[in-house]
Amino acid sequence: MKKNYLLFLVAISLFKGYGQFVVSSSGNSFINSNIKLDYTLGEVLTSTLENNGYLVTQGFHQTSWSILSSNNILNEVDIKIFPNPTCDYLNICSDINSVIMVEIFNVSGQKLF
Repeated sequence: MKKNYLLFLVAISLFKGYGQFVVSSSGNSFINSNIKLDYTLGEVLTSTLENNGYLVTQGFHQTSWSILSSNNILNEVDIKIFPNPTCDYLNICSDINSVIMVEIFNVSGQKLF
């Protein structure tokens, strides 16, 4: 039993850690406003699904991610927004001593301000 266990550990240590990839002679990508669809010959369909900020990519045909830039995000900011609900005006108070950009969206995701 010890001999099999040792052989298993040696065999596992010889494998290099590669991510999923596919070598294909044919394939294509389609993109519209709601979905990006990639396919390769030999793997009919892959998709990337998102829910609550979590991404899941199916299949061997994997998407590569590159972050080009990011906004400076403040971790701890004291912001007061009132009244809630409102229909005419909205007060926004903050302890930030610089100019900030504010965007306001309605429940449907339409930009109001």
